[in-house]
Amino acid sequence: MRLLDTIMAPFAAFPFAFRAEASDLKTPRQWLIDWVRGGSSDSGVSITADSAMTLATIWQAVTVLAGDVGQLPLNVYRRTGDDDLDKEVDRAHQAFALVRHRPNPAMSWQDFAEVMMAYALLWGNGVAEIQWDRGSRPIRLTPLLPDRTEAHWDNGVLWYVTRQGKNREDLASYRKIRARDVLHIRGLSSDGLWGMSVIAKARNSWGLGLAQEKYANKFFSNHAMPTGTLEYPGRFRDEDTLKRIRSDWKSLHEGLDNVGRVAILEEGMKFNPMSFNNRDSQWLEGRKFQRGEIASWFNLPPHKVGDLERATFTNIEEQNRSYLQTSLMRWLVKWQVECREKLLTAEQKAEDSHFFEFNVAALLRGDIKSRYEAYQIGLGGAPFLTQNEVRRFESMPGVDGGDEIRNPLNMDDPGGADNEERQPADSGEDGVAQNATREAFRVQLRYWADVEAKRIRHEAADPKRFTDWLDRFYGDGQWVARLRDHLVPWGKADLAETWCRRSQEILDLVVSTATPAELAAAIGESLAEWPARVDAAVREAFPQEAKA
Repeated sequence: MRLLDTIMAPFAAFPFAFRAEASDLKTPRQWLIDWVRGGSSDSGVSITADSAMTLATIWQAVTVLAGDVGQLPLNVYRRTGDDDLDKEVDRAHQAFALVRHRPNPAMSWQDFAEVMMAYALLWGNGVAEIQWDRGSRPIRLTPLLPDRTEAHWDNGVLWYVTRQGKNREDLASYRKIRARDVLHIRGLSSDGLWGMSVIAKARNSWGLGLAQEKYANKFFSNHAMPTGTLEYPGRFRDEDTLKRIRSDWKSLHEGLDNVGRVAILEEGMKFNPMSFNNRDSQWLEGRKFQRGEIASWFNLPPHKVGDLERATFTNIEEQNRSYLQTSLMRWLVKWQVECREKLLTAEQKAEDSHFFEFNVAALLRGDIKSRYEAYQIGLGGAPFLTQNEVRRFESMPGVDGGDEIRNPLNMDDPGGADNEERQPADSGEDGVAQNATREAFRVQLRYWADVEAKRIRHEAADPKRFTDWLDRFYGDGQWVARLRDHLVPWGKADLAETWCRRSQEILDLVVSTATPAELAAAIGESLAEWPARVDAAVREAFPQEAKA
């Protein structure tokens, strides 16, 4: 009997479960490779889900994505109009309690979502069985182990087969589940049916990381010094003497606890240490590279796995937006689509009356200053927010009369009493619009001036590098272009170059007059004038309104 026949013989009585697992030795499937190699990588380190999660970067990558999905509220909405924004949370829907509170008696929604995401991120598949009541309403979601579950076509019908025990030969532990009864969050797939295992694909990459960690542990277990040689002037009397000397030396001098012990050599022996510089193997550089490579496997920006080497105060905000748009949103959409397909009734799907959607507002919240300045823009100028909408964003109760969009000059009185007494002489519609536009522009310019000042203050902490950084910051044109892009909608793009040129002139003067020890404080004093510069720039940009 061939080797493969011998392996598969015990499963012949249950052919359906293993139909898709059939393999040959010429083009073996992954399960056969793992069976023969034991899941080892080319570095010789075995890679399993458990061993992979001992690598700090993998643990953090999985925790970040799984944790963010788990903390976001998933709502089932009912459409109330033709526009996508015409919606309301349907708390009476049969799936509402499952996706907001407890998918099953043992798990909260956060626990369930994190488990499913961990399965999807490592094995490529997060699968859960859906249980229904007699009225065909979903009442429970129970995760299934992805390494014991597979999807198969059987006569044109999709089924899932799951095994509840560890023994693959225990045929009684297998169950067939209809596809409609399985919630399946799959990762990248080659056939659209079953996600590819990231553990299998990244085995060599992650194995290298674990091998480096194992090497480091072994290195320090030898008290952070490479091994040396004991030189004996003659020949040992017998093998037992050689073994005794080696064993005694190892027990007395190997390990961190034995560092600094005095060595006593007998019979004319000498110890010859072997010189070794750990940088020769680029060990530290390799560890940094592994961190970035692991982030790539999960499509994460480096700062999400603790790599802040190229992060700055200004680009962290951009990287967070990029993380939501390119890393997290992909998974959120998968959840929304799969929940719509499996947890809505056929009638609800046909009429498109309901849908699932995550509330990502919590991830998009900036600091309190940025939020309040954004609210000021939304409430003033050409207002598009109401007071109560802003209060809801901040989890505050509404106020009477706060549901109407009002004249920005009358914000302090929802009822609008005595408005005429408070309006300036130029109270026509054009004057109101000009004043609101000017103030909104002031908020925008002040925000980017604060970003610039924060970056300058951070770099000024290193006087030796500050001058070179200053020339690059304003000289390469990137900051000017970035500021210009944000001023274009106001028709004030030319102000960006003027602002940056004046900023560099002020800072160059400080650098030329301050000593290195005084630089940070002197820069701080100059930056204290930035708000006044903003006011002056606004008056220059809106001369007619300023005169009014």
